[in-house]
Amino acid sequence: MQIIGQDRLLSEIDSYISGNCFPKSTMIMGEVGSGRHTIAKYIAGKLNVEYVDITDTVGLDDIINVTLSPTQHLVVIDISAIDERKANSILKFVEEPPEYDYILLIASSSGNILQTLKNRCIHLYVDKYSKNSLSEFIPEDCQNKEFILEYANTPGDVIDYLKYNSTEINDLNRLVENVATKIENAPTYNVLNISSKIKLKKDSAGYDANLFFKMLISKYVMQMKENPVENIIGKILLTNEYYSAFSNSMYNKEYLFDNFLLALKEGRHK
Repeated sequence: MQIIGQDRLLSEIDSYISGNCFPKSTMIMGEVGSGRHTIAKYIAGKLNVEYVDITDTVGLDDIINVTLSPTQHLVVIDISAIDERKANSILKFVEEPPEYDYILLIASSSGNILQTLKNRCIHLYVDKYSKNSLSEFIPEDCQNKEFILEYANTPGDVIDYLKYNSTEINDLNRLVENVATKIENAPTYNVLNISSKIKLKKDSAGYDANLFFKMLISKYVMQMKENPVENIIGKILLTNEYYSAFSNSMYNKEYLFDNFLLALKEGRHK
């Protein structure tokens, strides 16, 4: 398995495993799309145990089934995708893992994680990707390579951008630019219509919401470099706040996105 741009993290993991001291309960932190699940599979391979992701069905029955199995496992749970009740239900499991199993929690930010869960784990951190590393994920003949490298932060971002052709990339860039510069003066109807262009449900059409948020933050950062005023900083903080909440499965994404757009229009960041 080839993992690009994470030499330090892989060295840390290999050091744990070669010393026969890989933690029984681990939390790997990194952006959405940074390769956390791929790294988890790398760990399972190095430990020579079965990779089992129980995020979608996490509960006492699943935990019992895993613990009763004669096979050794790396049990993976994406805690950004479960609610607080389920997070509380795995506390004992994380604190006292089965004798022959390992627990690995995947997280995108520490702000929405139960402190009790964080305290029970050794933390591993995915490093920020360099542009050179990200360029290795882009085909040489890609017409949008320069644009992708300007806005992509993770391999997942690159993969998502590669789904769109040049026309679609230009349309997305124009949409984000309009939000960044014109939303406060736009009619409310037009503001709320933006939601129809973003994929907010698994089976809906539209541009990837994570890309939208990341591109918007990048636009604001560019504006701040040109004119570092408090208003722009407020927009960055507001966008980061909603982007973080957006990864929480407890929230209705359509309602959350509309509320975010109205917050920008109404200047709640000021």
